[in-house]
Amino acid sequence: MLILFDTSTTTGVVALSDADAQSVIGERQYPRAEGGSSLLLTGIEELLAVNGLDIDAMTGIVVNKGPGSYTGLRVGYALAQGLSEAREIPVVGIPSFQAFASQHRVNTSSLAICYDARRRGIAWVTYIQGDEDPLCAGSPIRRSSLASSGREVLELGEDRVLLQFAPPAALPGLVPRPCRLVGPGVEVFIDRLGDLPPEDLELIIGSDRPAVGHLLRLGAKSLMVGGEDHIRVTPYYLGTIEAPATPGKG
Repeated sequence: MLILFDTSTTTGVVALSDADAQSVIGERQYPRAEGGSSLLLTGIEELLAVNGLDIDAMTGIVVNKGPGSYTGLRVGYALAQGLSEAREIPVVGIPSFQAFASQHRVNTSSLAICYDARRRGIAWVTYIQGDEDPLCAGSPIRRSSLASSGREVLELGEDRVLLQFAPPAALPGLVPRPCRLVGPGVEVFIDRLGDLPPEDLELIIGSDRPAVGHLLRLGAKSLMVGGEDHIRVTPYYLGTIEAPATPGKG
């Protein structure tokens, strides 16, 4: 049995699945602004009780590693680390953009997973049409051209996935087109755009969180090769990623 913690948005989520994540057993959602973070462990207890399961059946823990707010992500990681240490259960962090891509990528357009970067505008990770992996440092898109466009470009994780920032009004000119926009930054983009988006930008409304099944299935695949050291797993804190990537590298 797998347990999922997703606290990357304003809603905290816990879920259970079977060991290979082919079947989601159940989930609970709690608005964090209403003290929902304190109810996540209660949610696990409820799911176990309703389904006649014992926590001793837990074989792995999956946690959404963001990008997201520092406060939110720390809640999920603290719970995952505590359970992992107490029960010696492997834990794995899955970036939300991987789960969004698993859920929303299509062959007919590119995909941009958008996040609300507050005063820094909109942040996004790009999947070019036809590519299985997100845009990373060293891709054919030159870093110098990214810098000259006025964007801030950061690199996430060992794969150096590019997280790009821009004002909402600039976003349509900076993503490959046609493009689907999904994620917690989509509604922010709409509110701040001040105009109708181009017709070749498909906005997926209500896609603020990836489906738990996609997070769990990606987590199950990672756990098959041993998971991660829960002490060394680093969430992608959207508000505290400070060092921009160096233009011209890659």
